[in-house]
Amino acid sequence: MQEVHFKRVKDDGFQAVDPDSLMTSVSQSNLRRTLLLSIAAHLIVILVLSLGNMGLCFKYRTLNLKQAIRDRETDAKAAIEQQQADEAEARKVTLQKKAAEKKRAAATTKSNPPEGASTGDESQKETSAIVQEINEVSNLRPEASSLDSIDDLFEN
Repeated sequence: MQEVHFKRVKDDGFQAVDPDSLMTSVSQSNLRRTLLLSIAAHLIVILVLSLGNMGLCFKYRTLNLKQAIRDRETDAKAAIEQQQADEAEARKVTLQKKAAEKKRAAATTKSNPPEGASTGDESQKETSAIVQEINEVSNLRPEASSLDSIDDLFEN
């Protein structure tokens, strides 16, 4: 025996309704089309949101981006440290060359002093006189201000 469903009508009575007639508006083709559109929309959203990640995958030629970025940072740090070490070595060599030039210049001036040049004793006396004068001046302290307060500056 077939099952009977009832549907309310305007006169508050009940009328027998066939379930197939209720489902006629929702056909299988509409349901399939809606499902396919929903899947396509989700795929498009996922694709758009992952474009940046895919770009990085192609750039580093790997799927493990975190490790690739860590490796690149490590390589960059090593290159910077190597560059700093090279610069420090270059400065050290430059300082050694300058020191050697000064020693050669000092050796040539000691062995052959120029005419009219004074001996080192006179320059030491002048230097010590200058140092004494600096020491005397550095011991002086400023005197206290004659103004009692800041208000005295603005009085007429």
